[in-house]
Amino acid sequence: MPQFDPLKYSFASHRNVVYATKGMACSTSPIASQVGLDILKSGGNAMDAAIAMATTLPLVEPTGNGLGSDCFALVWTDGHLYGLDGSGVAPMALSAEKVREAGYSAVPMNGWLPTMVPGAPSAWAELRRRFGTKSMAELMAPAISYARDGFCIPVNVYKQWKAEVVRFTAAAKEDPAVFGPWLEYFTKNGQPYAPGERFRNPDYAATLESLAASDCESYYRGEIMQKIVDFSNRTGGFFAESDFANYKAQWVEPISVNYKGYDVFEMP
Repeated sequence: MPQFDPLKYSFASHRNVVYATKGMACSTSPIASQVGLDILKSGGNAMDAAIAMATTLPLVEPTGNGLGSDCFALVWTDGHLYGLDGSGVAPMALSAEKVREAGYSAVPMNGWLPTMVPGAPSAWAELRRRFGTKSMAELMAPAISYARDGFCIPVNVYKQWKAEVVRFTAAAKEDPAVFGPWLEYFTKNGQPYAPGERFRNPDYAATLESLAASDCESYYRGEIMQKIVDFSNRTGGFFAESDFANYKAQWVEPISVNYKGYDVFEMP
């Protein structure tokens, strides 16, 4: 096999290859990556940094799933590989028959039908308790600060944001009760924020403060859960309190296969 020559590829893009000897944090956002580095510099471990970055990304990239996302983790430590399944689950009141009754042959992209009880907050709490060294309040503090003080919108996020404004504007015409709130939070009078413009989200800061104080329990058995269920009830959703109360991210045994002398692991 030919030897890899770093100099041959170092300048294939406009960015230099990054090297580090004590630690590195990588995400799709420079702000979130800096948060991870700061956690490492303050004495946190890799899991602390990962959770801190994960709680920052829903703010700085609001076009992602954010707090409504899944979470899957493979963690290697002390000679053992752990797996955590934080996949979302459909509400008990929803069924394939109801999807077909609504006129769909497959689950649609928008609306309540594809919405699941999210697994990410539960997974963050499980990972922190098992592998972290800092409190959830410490890990969420950077994201809370950025949410209150604001951050400047990058060009790439602006492009994604602009596309989502178009999508949600069209969806809001069909169902304003469900999609209208998104436009209220993430646009300026229906228009996308501009690149470099400061965006603040104090409600997200308050949400993280609730999660930090309860170790994410408020998302499933507290005030945040109640707000989600109430909104679901008002706008034609399927959620019940029990859907959240019965949810918990699950520790699982990873599966593996040997490929050309390497053991490759994945979630079951």
